Amino acid sequence: MNTKLGIRAREIPDLRDMTRMSRSIIRFIFHKDLNVKRFVRLFILCHLFFVQK
Repeated sequence: MNTKLGIRAREIPDLRDMTRMSRSIIRFIFHKDLNVKRFVRLFILCHLFFVQK
């Protein structure tokens, strides 16, 4: 799994910015105290999207 992530990190230069953005989004969502289920579903969808790519 680590090798896969390493290859992906090399392929996508924006990966670091995306992780930073997702962290800020997580912080924003929990700060706003929105529906956690909705966030989890969104996170899973994004994860599946990146795994398939």
